[in-house]
Amino acid sequence: MSIIGRKTLKSVRARSRKIDIFFLRLLQLFLVCCGVFIFIAWLSYRPALQLNHIAIEGTHAIDPEHIEAIAHDAFSWKLFSRLRRDNVIFYPTRRVLALIREADSRVRDVNIIFDSRHDMRVAITEYIPDLLYCMQPSESTANASSTPSSILAMNFSNCYLATDEGYIYASSPEYSGYPFLVFIASSTEASEPDLSPIGTFVLPEEEYKPITEFAELLLRSKVIPRTITILGDRDVRIATQLPWDILWSSDKDPKESATNLQLALPTILGPNAAKSDFRIIDLRFGNKIFYK
Repeated sequence: MSIIGRKTLKSVRARSRKIDIFFLRLLQLFLVCCGVFIFIAWLSYRPALQLNHIAIEGTHAIDPEHIEAIAHDAFSWKLFSRLRRDNVIFYPTRRVLALIREADSRVRDVNIIFDSRHDMRVAITEYIPDLLYCMQPSESTANASSTPSSILAMNFSNCYLATDEGYIYASSPEYSGYPFLVFIASSTEASEPDLSPIGTFVLPEEEYKPITEFAELLLRSKVIPRTITILGDRDVRIATQLPWDILWSSDKDPKESATNLQLALPTILGPNAAKSDFRIIDLRFGNKIFYK
């Protein structure tokens, strides 16, 4: 019985000693962490590491002063309420990049580059406008079947800039004429003008690609597309520099439709063209071409 008692007492002392060692190691670790933290905090205040100059590159439509203000504002932030962030070690690069992207929808890409311990650059790549996307009043779209789109073209409003991939990224200033190819929204989208299309695409990819391919083929045939009105059910109405519009469907083969139109152009643009009073060429029915 005494042997068991001695073993029990020994095991209690061993556990107590292990617990004491554990807390001692924990205290040592805490002191080491505190020391490291104090050293890092001291380091973050060193003038040799502090950023003093910010350069903004690549801005054209974007206000560089606004971007600089965002980047410079991070200088006043603190990490754990003690570490300064106006230095190359603790500068909040990811957060600032996210804020710059949110600040202006024209930002396609942005990078922060540290040229030295005191100088940093914000390199911005902007979206390049290749076409316009405009919201047209539903009444005008409803009348599109009887009036050439070239007449309605100057009446659309609420336009947005878009890339060649059809991505809508910013509001557009007012233009006179046709600086870009213009996509005009369908009547459904135009009836809800308060909904901003920024951050979306002009059309789904399976519709957009055939339409832009067909527009490029028209351009090669010296038929210059100016506006493309989205009619719904994959139908579009294309206004050109000529006095008539083209009705086409994106589920048709662009090359075949362009070839059919090219074969008909000598007749359409021939000596009798001035006498013709049609306003629409309908290419939605395969090899058959209808004039209205």
